[in-house]
Amino acid sequence: IRAVYRIEKAEYRVLWDRVDARWPPLEVAVELTGPTAMWDIDNETLRAIAEEHGTGTTPLDVVVGLAQWVKEHLEYRVLGVRLGSDHAVVESGGRLVVRGDCVEVCDVFVTLARIRGVPARAAFGFLLTSRSERMWLNFTVREEGEELLSHWGGHMWPQVLIEPVGWVDVELLEGGSIKVGDYSWRHVLLGVEETRYYGTALSNFCIPGSLTLEYVEVSFSG
Repeated sequence: IRAVYRIEKAEYRVLWDRVDARWPPLEVAVELTGPTAMWDIDNETLRAIAEEHGTGTTPLDVVVGLAQWVKEHLEYRVLGVRLGSDHAVVESGGRLVVRGDCVEVCDVFVTLARIRGVPARAAFGFLLTSRSERMWLNFTVREEGEELLSHWGGHMWPQVLIEPVGWVDVELLEGGSIKVGDYSWRHVLLGVEETRYYGTALSNFCIPGSLTLEYVEVSFSG
């Protein structure tokens, strides 16, 4: 199967010093801060983390605090399977860490944000290293470890709802610092997950559910 798409991408940066960041309406918050199969907002460990580090009077304060905790406690490891926030936070070296790749980073952050009342969801797609590149993935090989990163750029990252801006992208793995509302051209957005679990991030872009895929190749040119 060969499919060709035209994707229009746009980068943006929110100038937060010029924005009065506000909480969304209650009915919106209730709908988008609930639990899912991957985001267990009732997990006691995650609730303790969220309450300690997600402080502040505005949703932006909460988001930045939680993002910094995840970034500083990340033990990056390519997994290839989705654990969910319950199993992504583990004890290592006498402290709690987020163990996993972009999927676990996203799931943990979304869960923490939802615990603190910030509507959050997962965005999935690709993170490019150049404007033109080729990626491939062999589904019959389940454990490649870090080598997977050399030929595959599937990516998952959080989005949060902050009024009056709307949905804002949060990036914790692009560069050395957290990025809230600083969205680069490297992101290719294919879809979002709000209230339902759709499967692993590596295969989310493959919509036909009746197909069993063994190999996928994606080429970007622009």
